[in-house]
Amino acid sequence: MTKISSQFEKSRKVSGPRALQPSQWGMLCPSDTPEGEACGLVKNLALMTHVTTDDEEGPLISLCYSLGVEDLELLSGDDLHAQSSFLII
Repeated sequence: MTKISSQFEKSRKVSGPRALQPSQWGMLCPSDTPEGEACGLVKNLALMTHVTTDDEEGPLISLCYSLGVEDLELLSGDDLHAQSSFLII
């Protein structure tokens, strides 16, 4: 999840929804947006954005392990850099 898409009509030429709002600075990238009709309506998370929730992590971690996700601390460097590796942090 790195993109945020607005439900605003792409064909309308209104600049308000396309602009980065003051409360979004630091969380959304001010320069990375597609060209054309979707310009400003599809926004990307900033590089250092950290998304948090109030949900308990334990059940989610247990679910991941039951689906075959391996603990990052138990893997070797070769395992981490294999083409079939995906990191979930």
